[in-house]
Amino acid sequence: MLASSLGWLREAAAAAYPREACGFLVGEEVVEELWPASNGALEGYRIEDEEHLLAQHRARRLGKRILGYYHSHPDGMAVPSRGDHDKAWPDLIYLIIPVWEGRPGTPRAFRQEKGWLTPCIMPALSPE
Repeated sequence: MLASSLGWLREAAAAAYPREACGFLVGEEVVEELWPASNGALEGYRIEDEEHLLAQHRARRLGKRILGYYHSHPDGMAVPSRGDHDKAWPDLIYLIIPVWEGRPGTPRAFRQEKGWLTPCIMPALSPE
């Protein structure tokens, strides 16, 4: 992931604190863009269906696709919660950013394997 994108992601997570920040990881084969989303949940995160569909259509128009999602864990670790496991889809990347007392930590990436999110290497953001 590019340092500038990592910095933006950490800033977005800190700005959303104490709520969860969330959004889309978009690209062709590697993550090229981070698109923020509105969090429709009071606890945890939820991207509303309409916003999700708009992001899918926008990605297709650009010749890209949604490769996964990012969200923050306020006052929590960068490990998937039970809810994260329950909501996960195969073949997508889930990037979790911990935020302790408003200070963002190091994000970690996960993929679903056999119904469970396991750590993975984040496909680097392209330099373009």
